[in-house]
Amino acid sequence: MPFTSGAKAALSRAIAVAKRGPARRVTAVHLLVGLLDGDRTDPASDVLTELGVTG
Repeated sequence: MPFTSGAKAALSRAIAVAKRGPARRVTAVHLLVGLLDGDRTDPASDVLTELGVTG
């Protein structure tokens, strides 16, 4: 299944976050940060924000 452009961007941000620290792998935390730190509105990010999850 191909990723949407938003998913690709979130994954790219997650990889960048993981590279800044000592992590050797992209974890769920990195993925959440990558999703929540996006510039454009993403439906998944909106849901997480409504649930009180912030980056």
